[in-house]
Amino acid sequence: MYVLRNPRPSITMLALINAVKKPLITSLVAGAIAFGVQFAIASSLPVWTTPIISAIAMGLIYSLMMFYIFGVKELYSSVLQ
Repeated sequence: MYVLRNPRPSITMLALINAVKKPLITSLVAGAIAFGVQFAIASSLPVWTTPIISAIAMGLIYSLMMFYIFGVKELYSSVLQ
């Protein structure tokens, strides 16, 4: 019969928070910048271009922050090699 010797969970709440923290901060900042871009150009462009430009801005900001500020660039470059 198997006896459970370590009843503690292997994934703690602190580990979960640390795993989610960087992408959450990055997405909030990128979303705020994209909202600002959308607010700034909403009246000067056609309706269909505003969400496209906002999505591009959000994707660029998210990628740049994850790659350069949080240091994920080394991870992805090692995976691609």
